[in-house]
Amino acid sequence: MLFLVILQVVFVALELSNHAELLRASGEIAGSSLDFEGLDTLSMVLPAIGVQILLTALFFTWGSSSLTIVHRALIVLVTTILVVPGVIYAQQQFFQETVIASSTADQRARARELLDLKEGLREGLIAFDDKEGISVERPEHLAFLAVMGPLAYNTDDFFQRMETGGYREELIRSGITRRFESQFARNYSQYDTNRKLVREAYQHYLRAEDQLQSRQANARSQAQQIWNDVNGQLSGIWHEYQVHDRAYKLEAASIAAKLHQVIETRMAPVNRCYERHSDNAHARCQGERHHLLNGINQLVHGEPGLGNFCQEVERGFWQRVTEGIMTMGLSELANAEGNARCPGDKDFLEARVLELNEDLFVQRHFGHPPGLTSQSRFEYSRATTAWMRSQFQSHGIQIPSSWNREYALYMRLAESELREKAANDWPRILANEMNVNINLERGLNFTQFVAHPNIQRALKASLGELAVNRSFSTEWSEAQFKQFIVDPTIEQRIQYQLTNQAQHSAMLGQTGDNAEQGRAFVEALLIPPAALVISLIMLILVTLTLINTTLKLIIPASASPWTVVGIQLGVSVITIVFAILGPFVFVDYDMSAIPGLAYFHNHAEEVLPQGVFFALEWFLRVESVVNPISETLLEWRLELFK
Repeated sequence: MLFLVILQVVFVALELSNHAELLRASGEIAGSSLDFEGLDTLSMVLPAIGVQILLTALFFTWGSSSLTIVHRALIVLVTTILVVPGVIYAQQQFFQETVIASSTADQRARARELLDLKEGLREGLIAFDDKEGISVERPEHLAFLAVMGPLAYNTDDFFQRMETGGYREELIRSGITRRFESQFARNYSQYDTNRKLVREAYQHYLRAEDQLQSRQANARSQAQQIWNDVNGQLSGIWHEYQVHDRAYKLEAASIAAKLHQVIETRMAPVNRCYERHSDNAHARCQGERHHLLNGINQLVHGEPGLGNFCQEVERGFWQRVTEGIMTMGLSELANAEGNARCPGDKDFLEARVLELNEDLFVQRHFGHPPGLTSQSRFEYSRATTAWMRSQFQSHGIQIPSSWNREYALYMRLAESELREKAANDWPRILANEMNVNINLERGLNFTQFVAHPNIQRALKASLGELAVNRSFSTEWSEAQFKQFIVDPTIEQRIQYQLTNQAQHSAMLGQTGDNAEQGRAFVEALLIPPAALVISLIMLILVTLTLINTTLKLIIPASASPWTVVGIQLGVSVITIVFAILGPFVFVDYDMSAIPGLAYFHNHAEEVLPQGVFFALEWFLRVESVVNPISETLLEWRLELFK
């Protein structure tokens, strides 16, 4: 028994890995422009299916002697009735019932329903690349194609069969017309909403133009305001300049007076000595001279704020003073050294102080030297003109470098540039008013506004699948809207569908290589889900046999055979119900993940029989769970036998 259990598990694993391999093969086929040479997928699964059935039969007929052959046969029969027919019925309903072989009224109605469904799925069925959203590299996408492929093929096959009866164009025309006419009220309501939005948008457009014209009309007053603001700032700067200029001069006078007093005090003894000994002053005033030299050295090197200053005022001055003291009297020195008047001239000292501090003053007042005595000199100076030019430039007004505060030239330039700046701001003003970035010219009337390519593009995009080839108008009645928009769209879709059906018929319906390729293509799409269903049936049967084997160990030997049969059948029913309902309870499958599948999920229930729709959704949910397992098993198998 254990050996049989191991065999069952191994064969189920092989079956699941076969499923992954077949799904991969179908992906390669679907992505290789219908190159099906050497395709024989059935031969890959039939041996495994046969072995599985044999093992399952052995499981249910080989066991405890308490069960008669009748009981065992009953278990096999009931289990088979519960599991196999439901799946086969769903397969047949979906893969066979869609084939319509005649042209009765009921079947034509059925074909219209299929055509509606196929129209919504067309994009997904023909898209075998990532650009359209479906990729043959993704198993869940390919599972969708595997399910929907036969529907597309069988519908084409039906149209081909009806070609002789002339029903193809009738069905396509009536189906597409009925679909567009059924949603006409919704489309016209959208159109009515759109034209109201266009009128509102035009009011916003007019308000934006009013804003622009107002800004341009106010350009002269704006220029005058900027002129007044800058002049007001300049008056404040002039008063600040005067305050600092006075403080600057007072500081220089204070330093000069202090220096003068210190120097006079230091040289007083020498002057008195020379006055007393005028006849022999040079010889008799040596001590006073040395005392003066020491004082000078102390002044130069030690008096804070004075010595260094005098050293900077006149380099070499103290050396000349020292030499002069050694040779002549102070008065003679002052007369001889016309440029060495630091000891006795406060004006000279003040001038030197101003010179030393002028750089700092100029930096503080954007280039103005000290000593400007009138406001006009200050305002018309080169530094003031450059400063004003920079202030105007910050408002977007360019003044030439040769400008000398000419009011008339300023107003002429400023007004022109402010008007131009407002005109350049038109896209921003329009975007702020309409709350959307759309490029429109100025001065459009309502007719021109509606006819503008950007407005037309936005209006046409809002109508979705309706093909608006002519210029959109906001004055159409319902009849005109149908005449100019809906009817041309219907005719365009009809011609497209006729062409599309003709191409499908040429590819799938003719004799020879095309027909063979078409059948191989459908077979390639049918085999993976069929193999998966068989694998899942085998998996359910293995689970049942394992449970029944366990029950044999638990149920007492004295129990009635009918009790054993009843318990095993009950467990079988519970297991099968769980296998059927489990995917709907425990698997959260996102139907909107694949383009076209969301449409199918929303509308297929109205078109397909309820049992078929239920089986299809079960299949897709189970596939999303089983496929990763089967892929892993296939990788292990390839790794083991490489």
